[in-house]
Amino acid sequence: MDLLLPLHRAFTPRQRTLIAKRAQILAKAHSGDLPDHLPPSVATESDWRIELPEWCQDQRNQMTGPADDAELCVKMLNSAAPGVMLDLEDSMANFWCNLTRGISNILAALRGELSYFDKKRNEEVAIRESQTPFPNQAFARRPDAQRYPDLRPIPKGVGKISLKGTRAAVRAVIRYRNGVLNGKGATLLDGYMEDLATDRIYRLMIAQRIKHSEAVPIADEHGNAVKHTSEFITRLFDEELDRIIRELPPDADAPVAEKYRKARKIGERMIERGEFDPV
Repeated sequence: MDLLLPLHRAFTPRQRTLIAKRAQILAKAHSGDLPDHLPPSVATESDWRIELPEWCQDQRNQMTGPADDAELCVKMLNSAAPGVMLDLEDSMANFWCNLTRGISNILAALRGELSYFDKKRNEEVAIRESQTPFPNQAFARRPDAQRYPDLRPIPKGVGKISLKGTRAAVRAVIRYRNGVLNGKGATLLDGYMEDLATDRIYRLMIAQRIKHSEAVPIADEHGNAVKHTSEFITRLFDEELDRIIRELPPDADAPVAEKYRKARKIGERMIERGEFDPV
């Protein structure tokens, strides 16, 4: 608390001001006054740049992952990636014990002391020194890059708005929330490591499909439009939950299935209540 309380007192008022301003801008956008780029300033029109220290000039690849998972932290740091960010936010479950463990892991990593026990190899694995001495494109900029890109581009070539996509979103919401209930803020879903941002995007997508179902057709596998009512989404949650439980390993015990049921209830309730704002 000696560290956190002064930070809270110093920055929370500013945070609340920004949140209120964001709400005002959103309300204006809903009434037709859409956001745009800020007017030109000395900062945007002057010829300047920030010189990067040598240790962070290699921008070819960066990795990020939950700071509370020592194994993932060590593996990322041993991967030879030029940059590694040990995350205390979206990829970590929002529990106090996870936060304190993440901070401890970061401090141990900075001292070169972080390690984990590898059960398969039956040995302790520590951080190795890795070298990536080839800076690449730190200041590169495409000659055709727009100074003021379109803030509201119309999506093109990104697939179809389909019932299959809605099912995938529902399934991801249940599985991600189950991970959170098990203390994981990042969960491997269909070969991809997903965090809170993915969960929030999927929940918002489902809510948007309910809200705009009359205006935007959502097709099933036969090309027929399917109206996405709240009752229909509830049915999808029922069906995808049943599928998840059916696909559990035969030796999975009852609490595992019960936690998925709890995850389903929480996920659908967050959509119903419009809980999308991370603050």
